[in-house]
Amino acid sequence: MLFNILATFAEFEGDLIRMRTREGMAIARAWGKLRDKQSKLSDCQSRDLRRMYDRGECSVSDLAEVFSVPRPIIHLNCKYPCKKMLNYFIFQFETRNKRE
Repeated sequence: MLFNILATFAEFEGDLIRMRTREGMAIARAWGKLRDKQSKLSDCQSRDLRRMYDRGECSVSDLAEVFSVPRPIIHLNCKYPCKKMLNYFIFQFETRNKRE
């Protein structure tokens, strides 16, 4: 019974921490201090990569080696040309790999 009470307090404390973190990030975003994740490729590199991929000049592995990025970044860049969506998926890919 004591452990159940302690677990409840620990869960409540974790919820408070998450709530405060979200509030702090919202304030930082409002002040312009929190920025999105930077893209691995510049706009010029992204255009060149898509052009080479569409023409079939290089394989995905070759493109990854040329642009010094992982292969999933190549696939994401060719599938999602919109920068904001691409950066979101790159962030998801990197955070998932950090947890493993």
